[in-house]
Parts: sequence; C-alpha cells; structure tokens
Amino acid sequence: MLQSLRRWLLLQFATPADWLFAGLVLICLVPIWIFPFFPTQDGAAHVENADLLVNYWNPARPEISSFYTFNPAALTNWVGHLVLAALMLWGSPVVAEKLFLSAYIILLPVTARYALTAISFEARWLALLTLPLVYSLALFKGFYNFCSAIPLYFFLLGFWLRRRDHIDPRTFLILVLVSLLLYGAHILVWGMGALAIGTLALWFLFLDVLVQHRPLRLQVRKRLLPVILLALVPAILLLTFATRDASQPLQMDTNWRVSLLILARMNTIVALDERDFWFASALLAGLGALFLLQLFRKFKTQRIQLWDGWLAALGVYFVVYMLIPGSIAGGSFVKQRMVMFLVFALLFWLAAQTYSFLLKTAVTVSAGIWVVSLLFIRLDAQRVLNAHLQDVYTVAAHIEPHTTLLPLTFASRASADPSSTHLSRIRVLLHGAGYVAAMRRTIDLTNYEARTDYFPFRFRSEVDPTPYITKIATGAPKLDLRGYERDTGMRVDYVLLLVEDASFGQGYEPPPAILASLESDFALIFTSPLGYARLYRHK
Repeated sequence: MLQSLRRWLLLQFATPADWLFAGLVLICLVPIWIFPFFPTQDGAAHVENADLLVNYWNPARPEISSFYTFNPAALTNWVGHLVLAALMLWGSPVVAEKLFLSAYIILLPVTARYALTAISFEARWLALLTLPLVYSLALFKGFYNFCSAIPLYFFLLGFWLRRRDHIDPRTFLILVLVSLLLYGAHILVWGMGALAIGTLALWFLFLDVLVQHRPLRLQVRKRLLPVILLALVPAILLLTFATRDASQPLQMDTNWRVSLLILARMNTIVALDERDFWFASALLAGLGALFLLQLFRKFKTQRIQLWDGWLAALGVYFVVYMLIPGSIAGGSFVKQRMVMFLVFALLFWLAAQTYSFLLKTAVTVSAGIWVVSLLFIRLDAQRVLNAHLQDVYTVAAHIEPHTTLLPLTFASRASADPSSTHLSRIRVLLHGAGYVAAMRRTIDLTNYEARTDYFPFRFRSEVDPTPYITKIATGAPKLDLRGYERDTGMRVDYVLLLVEDASFGQGYEPPPAILASLESDFALIFTSPLGYARLYRHK
C-alpha cells in the first residue's frame, strides 16, 4: 500500500507546475490564520447559527428552544451549517470557522484539479487558474453555503465525467447522494452542475447519433435517462422551493447592460480594495486571450471534438447569466456568483486543448504571481476589518451567558458609496455580533437567518422580535423594546450599538429616537477601545 501511495504521489507531483500548485494552495491559507478573525459580512451569522445547531438539544441551553424552532421549509443551506457545527465539537466557534474556511480553500482547487483531469490528466496544471476565484466576493460576503458547494460541484462533475459511459447501480447511487448533498449545500450551485451535466449529456447524444450513427433509442437510455433520474428528486425540491411564495414570482433580468458590465469588470473577485479592479482586469484579459487563441486554433482545424460540449455548456451558462435576476429568494449577488461558473466552464473546455511548453509556463508563472500579489495587497484591508471585529468582540467579557442581546448596526453616512473603500463593501459589523452570541451563549435578537425561511432555524412566532425592531440602518428606525417585552414576556438584557464607518466619540451618535428609547430602561456599561461598539444593560 505504501508503494501505491508513493507511485500516486510521484504521479501527482511530477512537474514544477504541480509543486507550484501545492505551494500556492498552502499560501492561500495564510489570510485565514494570520489574524484572530477572518473578516466577512455574513460569516459571523453562520457561525452563530451553527452554534445553535450544536446546542439546540443541550439541556444547559434551554433558552435556544425558547426562541428558535427548526424550519422545515429550509430545503437547502444545510451543509455549511452542519460542517461548521461538527467542527465546533472540536474547537471554539472562531477556530471552527477557520478550519471550515481552510477546508474550502484547499478543496476548491483540489476538486477542480480532479474534475479537469477527467478530461485530460495533462490538464491538471489549469487548476492553478481556479486559485484567483478562491478569495472571491462571495467568500468575503460570507456566503459560506455557496462556497462549500463549489468543491461538491467539481467532485460531481469529475465523478460523472469519468463514468459517463458506464453508469452502473453503484455509480448511480453515488451520483445521487452527491447530487443531493450538493443541493443541500446551495441551490444555485446544484443548478449549475445540473445544467452542465444535462448539456453535456445532450452533446454526447448528438455525437453518438449524428456522428457515430448509433441507435437513438439506446443512446437516449444510456445518456439521458440516468441524468434525468439523477436530477429528479432535487428538481422536485427546487420546484417546491421556487413556488413556496406565489406573491414573489421569479422575473427574468432585462438589464443586459448591467449584466455585461459585471462580467466585463469581473466583479466576482472585486471585494476589499480599489486595486482589486486592476487584478480583475488582468484576470479577464488573460482568460480572454487564452480562450481566443484556442478558439482560433479550433476554427483552423474545423473539427468537432468530444469536449466541445463544454462550449455548449458555456453558452448555456451565459444565457442563464444574462437572464437570471441579481437577487433570488433573498439571495443576493447572484450574477457575481454566476461569473465564477462561466470561468469554470471555460477551464473545462481549455482542458481539452493542447499547449506549447512556453505558453503553459507563461500562464503558470503569471497565475502564481497574480495570486500571491493579490493576497499580499489585500492583507492591509483585512487587517483593518479584523481590527473592527476585534474591537466589537471586547464587549463579550461584559455580557453574562444565557441572556438576550440586541445588536443594532448603523452607518454614519446615509448610504454606503459603492465606489468608496472596502469598508462600505464588506460590512463586517452588520452581523459581527454573531461571534459574541456564539462565544458568550446569548440569544441574538437580530439574527437575520432566523427571520428568513431558507435557513435551519426561525424565530418562534410568539417571541419574534421583527415587528418591534425594524429598519434600524435605513434612517427610519423602529425600536419598541417595552412593547416587545410586554407582548412576549421576554426580556432584552443587553443592547449593543455598532457603527460601521466611524466610531462613537468621533462625531457620530445614533439617531435620537434610538437613544431616547434606551435611556429610560438601559444603562451604558461599556464602550469598546476603538469606539465601534457601545454596550447597554437593562436596569
């Protein structure tokens, strides 16, 4: 067995490009571990809700079941929470998050390499080109379920591509289980996988019948029937999810100019710094040049090949990208996420092409320089945002466990300017109190996941604070704490005021209506060192 492992390792790391790939994957772990917190917008909320999942049946935490109930309508968005919850059995919530992110950063390029080698083992070097998408806007936004689904997407495609001609019952069962797991991670990513497999299955059927002159009936049974059965159960679940709210029908996007701008600017990786735009432009230019070069070569040969089906898949992805709205069922930045799959489909097609040693070396070295440079440049922005989270976390020592916490986040400007610094793009304080809630075992009354119907938990209707606490950061706040306590019988123990782009004591004060509602029943007990947080306790 040791000899087999040795042969496998020698095969996997046979070229300098293989060693560069492994080294870059390890380097990509540095931003996760270099600071106490990895700054994201929604990540803290996912950590908080994973902690609820761990402790829901814990008799020492009865307050959880008093405020939350399982959400049977949550047909997806489970895998990320389950993995985080499992990791919390071995470490603190913050450490579990770091382990979760480390697994994602390693598995995305590794599973991409696995899928690309299903087309050609020599194409494994192209997995380097997935590294620029690891630290995407989706990751910094904290879309953990979406991110956790991408390695499953690559594994599903790689496994199917390897066995597409001989799908026996065991293979089919594995495909079904992975497909259901992918659906349970994220609907959009499952949809992209289903589209790719369906398009390729039709392409293979086309080649079998019209080029190889094989019987249509047999090829339909061989190519399409397994794919239809594979997608059947998730498709039914997806239909249930999409039609659960008839008052909000799905509408196609008709603003194609905006869609093309998002694609042309590669906004999927523009997240923290203005210099991200330069790196996005360089990535787009490089991928575009590589695509046009190989497309030109293909036109010269005028031959249809097996893996040209990925051009068809790329076309299908592009049409869906142009038509899909920017937000679906509460999920935002849909187009920015879909850009990633356009790149993935392109890489699959490029994997079937041939490259000179000089071209391969140039692309490999350029990708390595690109990845390391962007990681280094972004560290300063991550340091600043991490400092904000650390400042907020200083309030944790002043909060008693098994209590209720009401975090209220404000922006000192009326609205965030999208052309300004990273501080207005990645709002780390919007849900940053989730770390406090998870570590101090408190109930977060502004837990945004519990106010939706597509996450594992919902607030119980009889204690739901939503009608009493609304529109805090929009300039039209509603805060009726006495009414909430009177109508629900629940006590608000702490109120945490957070300000995103300034600090208390530097010319910013919360709206007078908020302060007035606090003064009679709450006392200020702590202000964070940098002034981003004020903690009030019920008198």
